[in-house]
Amino acid sequence: MLKAVIDFNRCLSSIKCQDKKCLAGKVCPTRALFKLDLEEPAVVEINRCNGCGDCLKECPVKAILIREL
Repeated sequence: MLKAVIDFNRCLSSIKCQDKKCLAGKVCPTRALFKLDLEEPAVVEINRCNGCGDCLKECPVKAILIREL
C-alpha cells in the first residue's frame, strides 16, 4: 500500500513553511498531512493517507515521498 512519508530534515529546513500550516496538507483530500506545532515538521497520519500523491505537487521543498509501506 502506498503512503506519504515526510523527510523531516528537508521539511524543517524550509523557510517557506516555517511558522505556517503545511502547504501540502491543504490539498490532502483525506486530511492525513498536517503540523502538530507550527515550528515542527509536518506529519502523516498513515491510517488516513490513501497514497494519492496530491501533496507531492504542492510541497515547495519536495519533502514528501510516496512509498510502499
